[in-house]
Amino acid sequence: MSRPILFKNVAYFGGSDFDFVSKGSIRIEGGRIVQIAPQTAEVNGVNGVTDHDTLVVDGTRYLALPGLINAALSIAAPSKDEIPEEVYEALDLSTHELKDDAVSVLSEAVNYAVQTGTTTIALLADGTTTKPLDPILATSPALQQCVLPFIAEPRNPAAYMPVDTRPELVEIVRVGPHRYTAKMAEPAVKSGKVNGVVHEGHYNIQCSHTATSTAQAQEKGKPIIATGNVLFNSSNLWKELENRARQLVASKQADERSLKDLLRAVTVHPAELLGLFDGGVLQTGSRADIILIKLKPHWQLDARGVLLSLFLHGNDPSLVHAVLKGGALHFSQGSLATELQAVSLAKYYAAPNLPDTTKIDTGSCDFDSVEDAIEAFRRGEFIVAIDNEDRENEGDLIIAGEDITAEKAAFMIRYTSGVICVSVDGQRLDELELPLMVENNTETLRTAYTISVDYKHGTTTGISAADRAATIRAIANPSAKASDFNRPGHVFPLRSVPGGTLKRVGHTEASVDFAKLAGKQKVAAICEIVLDDGRMARRDDLRVFSKQHGLKMVTISDLVKYRVANGLGEDW
Repeated sequence: MSRPILFKNVAYFGGSDFDFVSKGSIRIEGGRIVQIAPQTAEVNGVNGVTDHDTLVVDGTRYLALPGLINAALSIAAPSKDEIPEEVYEALDLSTHELKDDAVSVLSEAVNYAVQTGTTTIALLADGTTTKPLDPILATSPALQQCVLPFIAEPRNPAAYMPVDTRPELVEIVRVGPHRYTAKMAEPAVKSGKVNGVVHEGHYNIQCSHTATSTAQAQEKGKPIIATGNVLFNSSNLWKELENRARQLVASKQADERSLKDLLRAVTVHPAELLGLFDGGVLQTGSRADIILIKLKPHWQLDARGVLLSLFLHGNDPSLVHAVLKGGALHFSQGSLATELQAVSLAKYYAAPNLPDTTKIDTGSCDFDSVEDAIEAFRRGEFIVAIDNEDRENEGDLIIAGEDITAEKAAFMIRYTSGVICVSVDGQRLDELELPLMVENNTETLRTAYTISVDYKHGTTTGISAADRAATIRAIANPSAKASDFNRPGHVFPLRSVPGGTLKRVGHTEASVDFAKLAGKQKVAAICEIVLDDGRMARRDDLRVFSKQHGLKMVTISDLVKYRVANGLGEDW
């Protein structure tokens, strides 16, 4: 979501002291929390869109927390001293190279971590490059935003450095089975600027099966709870929190202070370690990495009661109902998912899609240039492409396959026929083993449909906007394989003709041409724009539609002329 969001009547733990507020409001704008306060006054609007285009969501019976931060999720093959010998042999991890099946395991683990409330993950990868991570990160913009890749130092494989090197972070070092230490130089901040280093912060990262108690760990540095090696441990931080909360209960130390320290170990402390000084807390100005927990009716609504109940039951996947990263919704479920979807799409349905063309001068031509359309396409925006009146005389919404998101797919479904197709270069379809749907194509314009598909990983039925977006991104991801897709599915690939629009003047070829011109993968999502009364949108309708939504509109004939003028022939 890119629009401002206001959560009303929501409980939260605010500030670095995690003060508990049972009923308050949190306003998110521009990826940050711009206002957070106890509920003292009503805000204009109920559920829906306010005058300021803000999504207003009723947070009654929900708890807002900072997104969890996993400071050490290793994808290295574990050594024999880290796990029992029989387990080591059963895993068949005789090499430190990440195998294809391990990549699949990691992808599922990272997706699961995000869906259960982990908004930042430090992935520790052996080797001098992050190439093993590329197949995972490329499948999802959400994962690209949530994952901070680290690579091992060539001279010290036990030490990991961030790929996007930040001077304040020194290193994360594996010091033993399930044990890491880390230190970072904390910059002195004055007037919003970093003015040098004042001291070093030391951290003790505790993973599964760590023998060191919390009290002992505090003597060695600020404690951080992580999950360790994904190949034999869960990626779920909630399980770690549950184990430690039960230890506190058994030792009769489960007071409010100790429980808040557990929360700091997966929020504030790892945020400091990773240089995320505006993260890990809910306060004005902090980044809007937020998870919403469904409060149970029997939970006691005070700081200790909520935290203890949460830690003891947080491993229940039904508790986390929404995950926001930088104010963007990455996951939602239950009634909150329905409400968020409803208010996020409200702007689309506020007025019918029946453009008033009576004020349009039908003799004028105000199409955008191909150059402007290419730039918009490169930025990840939709464009509208119109074919000739003697052909379909229709306009398609077109977007690069790698740039589509759940919300963009929802926008596409709202304003089109809803049958989203994906124009794909023939070579890529051969790699994915997607043959034509029928041998004898009798369709009027010989549109080359292939077998339909759904992406296997991180999707459900395949029909939702989020699932279809994931499938399209996976088709555009060069690392995705034929085995990553189910057949048939809910996304319809189309085989582009070699030579593009110089050989066939259709939307399939036009969309692939735009992808090539924009330097994208040769994959694009397309669908015909329709009006609410059931008619196809024609030229004048499309001009109004494009202006209303700020989209570039071009003709395929202009694209053909552009290719000819720039020497982009059939062999291009």
